[in-house]
Amino acid sequence: AGFFGGISPIFMILQFPFPILSAIFVFLGIWVLYSEMMLMKGWIWPFFKKKTSSNVFGIIKPTGDVKFRIIFEGHTDSAKEMNIASYPPKLGKWIAIIGLYFLVHTIIFSLWKFILQIIGGPSIILYDSAIISWTIIDLIYFLSLIVIYPFFIWLLKGFLGKTVVLGANDNLAATAVALAIGKYLKQNRPKNVEIWIGSQGSEEVGDKGAGAFVEKYGEQGILDNSYTVVLECCGAAEAMAIIEKDMHRAIYDKEINSLLDEAYNAAKAENPDILKLKKVNLKIGACDACQYIH
Repeated sequence: AGFFGGISPIFMILQFPFPILSAIFVFLGIWVLYSEMMLMKGWIWPFFKKKTSSNVFGIIKPTGDVKFRIIFEGHTDSAKEMNIASYPPKLGKWIAIIGLYFLVHTIIFSLWKFILQIIGGPSIILYDSAIISWTIIDLIYFLSLIVIYPFFIWLLKGFLGKTVVLGANDNLAATAVALAIGKYLKQNRPKNVEIWIGSQGSEEVGDKGAGAFVEKYGEQGILDNSYTVVLECCGAAEAMAIIEKDMHRAIYDKEINSLLDEAYNAAKAENPDILKLKKVNLKIGACDACQYIH
């Protein structure tokens, strides 16, 4: 997405009809970003290095025959810290605003030049050759780009990073909670309910670990009669949250959420000081649960 947006100004100075490609490349970049982040298409995955990751699970057998399964999982991998996280808040805000405005700026001027090349003719041209058509619009566009474009590059660099965070909150704390649940249920085995406790790999790069897990055990029918509780970011918060919908358009199971809500109310009756619980629709953010839903 950043690549398509970054090269979009190249087409602005060309002869008609090529300046429209600047807007097209920006829209293409936006579509790639949306389809990867929101729709999980995975079109760009072949361009990245491949390495091996692992999912680790333990199974607690019930008393009696297995008639149902409940899966509790966290994830083991952690993300790289984005450079933008180290920017002062006000600076980061302005980098984002001006950097994103570059895309809007390019779309507006690309369409403007394209239309005026049709209806304005030679009146807007300052320099003309076989390939280049330098116009008043280009002059205004590129002069403003002297300020705007560096912010776009700065924004792109802000989403990169080399330092891998330890992942205590996201998401080893959740894995620890899953293990604690497993320890309790190992000592208090439920009747006819098999418990799976574990931690997925490769959550931070498209929930691939959970995707592989669902593909493998879904084909075997193991997930057909089961609940999955995906635990996320359990290490630091002012409240607990039950997710109802995430940015991947995944709608979380109302039956499972209702049972979790019921369990919370029972726990709160015994311990009124526990963290508050809220219901959340995530505009930005998701977890492995989307793989089980989709």
